[in-house]
Amino acid sequence: MYGKYHIVKLLHGGSFGRVILASVIDDDERYVLKAIPHDVRKGVPHEVEILRDLRGIPGVQQYVEHFETEKELVIVCEYCKGEELHDYINTNGSLPEEIVKQLFRQLCVTMETVHKKGIIHRDLKPENIIIDDDQNKVIIIDWGLAFYPAKTMERKSCGSPMFVSPEVIAQNVMYKGPEIDVWSLGCVLYTMLTAMLPFNGNTTTSVYKKIRKCQVSYPLRLSEDSTALLRTIFVRYNRNTLSGILDSTYLFKSDTCKIDPQESNLIKSNSPCSQQIQ
Repeated sequence: MYGKYHIVKLLHGGSFGRVILASVIDDDERYVLKAIPHDVRKGVPHEVEILRDLRGIPGVQQYVEHFETEKELVIVCEYCKGEELHDYINTNGSLPEEIVKQLFRQLCVTMETVHKKGIIHRDLKPENIIIDDDQNKVIIIDWGLAFYPAKTMERKSCGSPMFVSPEVIAQNVMYKGPEIDVWSLGCVLYTMLTAMLPFNGNTTTSVYKKIRKCQVSYPLRLSEDSTALLRTIFVRYNRNTLSGILDSTYLFKSDTCKIDPQESNLIKSNSPCSQQIQ
């Protein structure tokens, strides 16, 4: 028990802390508690500040409060009903393209707003995206690696190996920030369309080799417009921007804007791809 919060179950646990589903007596709402030991807190000095700055932005998990115990910093956020995009794809395979366009547009609009706040996520991946089953919306969670590039010289190599950009894994590169989130979003788009990872391998070294070379295979089943967009993202130089992506032929000429997120439901694929994301 953490003060008024009663533990329902442990969602995730590790050396960097625990993520807990909790409830409050006489409150129908559930909450997510991130409990970070004090001895590792210095690794996430800006997380509370960033979560506060993100309040009110649609598509972002909302901060509620934070407090300290004798051993931990506890950050309380809203509980996002739905399913991790990673789990959804592993169960159902690739998503129908019009649904992909709708979800990807939401992600890009959200991150464009976040970037205008001067904040970079640095760990965008299907595990950190929740699909709201009721409203067919996406919510971005886990801002533990996020930072303000304008406020610090820190440019550490971080994030999930399959979703990081060439700048992140390079040494002594002062990446600006938005471009690395764009790369990760491109990986998310590819995964939604194919149920596969754009950069995969048996070892992290082999994956990084492909990332550095921007070595991607584009399945023939991908539409011409989606492939064209991905080719503007998976490049080391002159990478597309979020505004450019939102104005792209792939999103602009689609029927995405005709879909009412309040009315449409996720369409489950009946033929999952043989290679699932790991």
